[in-house]
Amino acid sequence: MNKRAYIPTPLSRPDASSASAPSRKRLLIAPLQPNSRLRSLRTLLSFLGAVLLPFFGSLLPGIGPRRFSPAVRARRLREHLERAGGIWVKVGQVLAMRRDLLPMVFCEELANLHDHARGFPGEVSLAIIERELGRPIVDVFSYLDPTPLAAASIGQVHRGRLRDGDIDVAVKVQRPMIVEQFKSDLRYVHLMAGFLKRAVPHGHWDDMLWELERTLLDELDYRIEAGQIHRMRRRITKHKNIYAPQVFLEHCTPRMLVMEFVQGVFMSEYLYMQQHDPQRVEEWLHENDIKPPVVARRLLFTFLRQILEDNLFHCDLHPGNILLQRKNQIVLIDFGSVGSFERSFLERFRMNFAAIAAKDFNKIADLLLIEMPGLPIQDVNEAKQQIIQAYRAWTERVERKNLPYNQRSLAGSLNDIGQVYNRFHLPPAWEYLRYQRGVFTLDASFRGLSPQMNIIREMRGYLKEAQQRSETPKKSLSPDPPRPPLSVLIENTYFEGEWMRRRLMRPPKTARLEKLLPMFRVLSRSLLRIVLYAAIVLAVSYMHQGPSGLAAMYARTLWQRVDAVSAGNARELIMALLLASAWLGLRTLRNRQRKAALLARSEILRPPLMTPLAALHATQRTGSIQPVMPMPSLARASDAPASPKRV
Repeated sequence: MNKRAYIPTPLSRPDASSASAPSRKRLLIAPLQPNSRLRSLRTLLSFLGAVLLPFFGSLLPGIGPRRFSPAVRARRLREHLERAGGIWVKVGQVLAMRRDLLPMVFCEELANLHDHARGFPGEVSLAIIERELGRPIVDVFSYLDPTPLAAASIGQVHRGRLRDGDIDVAVKVQRPMIVEQFKSDLRYVHLMAGFLKRAVPHGHWDDMLWELERTLLDELDYRIEAGQIHRMRRRITKHKNIYAPQVFLEHCTPRMLVMEFVQGVFMSEYLYMQQHDPQRVEEWLHENDIKPPVVARRLLFTFLRQILEDNLFHCDLHPGNILLQRKNQIVLIDFGSVGSFERSFLERFRMNFAAIAAKDFNKIADLLLIEMPGLPIQDVNEAKQQIIQAYRAWTERVERKNLPYNQRSLAGSLNDIGQVYNRFHLPPAWEYLRYQRGVFTLDASFRGLSPQMNIIREMRGYLKEAQQRSETPKKSLSPDPPRPPLSVLIENTYFEGEWMRRRLMRPPKTARLEKLLPMFRVLSRSLLRIVLYAAIVLAVSYMHQGPSGLAAMYARTLWQRVDAVSAGNARELIMALLLASAWLGLRTLRNRQRKAALLARSEILRPPLMTPLAALHATQRTGSIQPVMPMPSLARASDAPASPKRV
């Protein structure tokens, strides 16, 4: 059990009249509504309206890009998903992981999704608890508050006390008819995924549906969460100053979860007070002997240890799931989303992590490409070079304390890699996406606790501790592994063999599509020009029906033929062609502007590369040397001699 000596003092000021004190919203209780078949359809239609209307509004000239900017559309989508609740919040959280498909502004906004659900009447909760126990409540609980403490789309939490041991507990109760409601909503999610498969075939939507269904299955059966809490608690007890609540398995059922009630200050409350009343935060830290940089370091170390050593990690460590206690004690709660890796992926991930700490960029790129579920159609050499450049630029930004935190954080590097994935349609492995979700949820806590943290230095510190804990040090966890020539040759042979195996195992359809892809691009551009020219010609012929002359005669003849072919709908055909050409033209223009902005941003974020590039241009002008572009090499960055890098 958690020690009472660790319970901190309240963070909010004792006087409720203080303007800076956070006002905790009172949980609203709403009566239960009958499950209607039209509810899911109305939610789907409103969801499509929230997505499509702002998109078409952004295409309007003048007011559209300003009023319906990507940030505004992302915010409206997040607000709609929060209002819809239920499975749609889970859909948004899974979409936030797809940085290889969605723009970064949408992913960052969807990552802030919170389940703002209303509670249901306490008498309904008490009836469910008594039915799940199979006996009167007083036989198990000496006290049970009917007013819920918190609520979500799946259930709500009540505070109580067990008769055996007189222990304060938190009782989580599932909502009535929630399983049937989720099944109804899941049908529409499958329908949307069917359209997305045809529109974006490289999106791996089947894997996304599997991840969503697995998450829902784990959260709809509280026995699974109880088992995860029990397993995590056994491993976390070995971590320094990290605590997980005790779960009482004998009282847990599919619709009820009973666990220890732990008192502390939520990280979300700490971050809020840090912005609105920093003086009170300093006083509270001094009262409870808490040092924010130490807390940030322990949070990072426990997250890495859960992944690399325990192979069982908390995937949703947002500030609402972290409690702060005295003397830098940390409590983790809500283990509904727990992940683990397969053995082969875990070994590669360990190698990748050690390569990041050792700044072995070539090895990082090879491992990221090998971990993908399928190689893309185009050649991956250019993508590999951009991954290397992104990691090299990030490691140089980490050492600069004057830069903003989001450019030096680990989440910032994942954002840069996500842009490369999006540019080349590279599909990341779902195991890697679960790790990314944990990093992005922890990033808010790191920003508030220790914005000057050097993440690479902390990685090396963790690797040293991991080596001390291990009786037989693993080579994959070494911060600076030895690099003899024979090991480099064997490692390169393994990487190249894995690439060749994946390319040979690609289905015949992929090989044919790889040959036809340039032809499809030429045809699509030609079709765009044909549509644009046809719209202009038909519009000119329509305007020349009245005037006389040779040009007007040919225009009237063309108009009559088009009118006859279109069965009298020539005007509608002109409008459709004009709208299609305008939409395609705006889309092409926006893609060019986006690429130009992305190129400019990449040049701004890579200032160290500009100096050797300027020197290379100077030598070209003077004619002292002949520039030679370096060929891709199988050697690692640490073994190869310095050479000009291609930007």
